[in-house]
Amino acid sequence: YYQMGAYVEHIASGVFVYGAYGKEDNEFDFAFAPPGSISAPDGRHWYAKAGLRERWTKLGHTVVYGEYASYDDMFGPTANFINNIIPAHDVETNITLYGAGLVQETDAAAMSTWIKYRHYEGEAKADSLGDIHIDAFDTIGVGALINF
Repeated sequence: YYQMGAYVEHIASGVFVYGAYGKEDNEFDFAFAPPGSISAPDGRHWYAKAGLRERWTKLGHTVVYGEYASYDDMFGPTANFINNIIPAHDVETNITLYGAGLVQETDAAAMSTWIKYRHYEGEAKADSLGDIHIDAFDTIGVGALINF
């Protein structure tokens, strides 16, 4: 797996942009399958996050952001192998993510707390089965990180 990314922030305004690209090099046989029977296609993803980091309260900086990602052929050969329905090399997938979040940094505690929303949708196609329906779904996540 190869990944690279870049982060740029304009300190005076707090506007930032982050981007990443990753590529899976899957030129191998799946570990639990007989040799030569299942191999996964190479996958890749794009990810972008942009937002604003500003000190609106005495607690610390507040970060508001939006994000987007696209995952091609990274849905996973494991599901195909476990279900024993479709050879992994026969499947093409695309999963798209749209999201937004809010982070509150608390300087006195060296802590960040957050809430994030993500919407996932996707499509899959198998040469042997045609289009495969994938339901869209939404998630809400909350968390905290204390640095020490």
